[in-house]
Amino acid sequence: MVCIRQHYIPRFLLKGFASREKNDEKYTYVFTKDAKTYETNIINIGIEKYFYNSQNNHKTDDAVTVYEDKHVPFVSDLRTLNETTKVDSQKSLAFIVHMFKRTKHTRESIAEFQKNAFNVIQNSFSSGANSQQRFAHFLKTNRDDIAELMKEKLSKQYWHLSSIQLDAQIQIQLGKIIKDPSQAPQEFFTFFQDVFNRLKNDAPEISKLGQNSALLNEKVKDNYFRLENSFEWRVFFSDSPNYILGDVGPIGRSKSENDYKTLIPKGQNLEEIVLPISDKHLLVGGYPKNFPSEYNANSINKAIASLSSIC
Repeated sequence: MVCIRQHYIPRFLLKGFASREKNDEKYTYVFTKDAKTYETNIINIGIEKYFYNSQNNHKTDDAVTVYEDKHVPFVSDLRTLNETTKVDSQKSLAFIVHMFKRTKHTRESIAEFQKNAFNVIQNSFSSGANSQQRFAHFLKTNRDDIAELMKEKLSKQYWHLSSIQLDAQIQIQLGKIIKDPSQAPQEFFTFFQDVFNRLKNDAPEISKLGQNSALLNEKVKDNYFRLENSFEWRVFFSDSPNYILGDVGPIGRSKSENDYKTLIPKGQNLEEIVLPISDKHLLVGGYPKNFPSEYNANSINKAIASLSSIC
C-alpha cells in the first residue's frame, strides 16, 4: 500500500527538536518566513502528498524507509553524547548524503538550475556570434535524442510513411542541417524553441525523477562532496537547547567563503559540513586542525533560517 503523505524531513530527525510529548506523540515549534510561529505534531512537518512517488508507484518511498531505518540507531546514539566526541566517519557521511539527497530544497534547487541551463542553451542558439555553429554542434552531439523528439512530433503529420521511412527522412534532414545550419527552415528553430520551453516547464518533474534515481542508489563515495581523506566527523554538544533544524538539510562552507550555503555534489571544495541532529547536538564534518572548541549556534541558525522555507 502506498503511503500518501511522504516526509522529506524524516520524523526520526524531527524528534530531536521536540518541544513536548503527549500520548507518545511529539510536538515542535515551526517558524515560517512570514514570522508566524506555531506548535504542531511532527507528523505534519516536512511532508507532501506523493513527494517521492505516485499513487501507483511506491518504489522510492519504500527504499527511503529502508535506508532511513539504517540511520536511526546511529543518530539515536549520537544524541546520547554529552560532550564533543569524534564519531564514525563513514556512518556520518552516509547520513549526510542521505539527508542531502532526500530534501525538497535539493529537488527545487536542481529544478531551478535546470531551468537556467536550458535558458542559456536556448539563448546561445538564437543570438550572438557563432550561434549557428553552436546549434549544429548541439544537434551532432544529441542527434539520436533529437531524432526521437522529431519523430514524436512529425509522426501524425507524416502518417503515410512507415516508421523506417520517417527515421530515414529525419536523419537525412539532420545531416544536412549539421553540415550547413543556414539550411534549417524557420519551423525547425520553432520546434526547438518549443522543446526547450517544454523542458523548462518539465524541470520539476525531471528533477523529481533524478532525485528518485539517486535515492534508489544509496552508495556513498568519499568524494561525494569533494571531501579529502583527512575529513573528520564530530558531534558538538550544547548544555542548553540552541539549534534549529530547518528544511534545507546539511549546509557547508567552502575554503573560499565564510558563509554557510547549501551543498552541491562535487561542486564545492568544502572545509566544513554541519547538520543539527537535535536542539543540543550538532554533527560536523571538517579538518581536525580547523575545529573550534565550540560552535556559535546563532550563526548556524541564521544560515539555516535564511536558506529554509520553514524552521
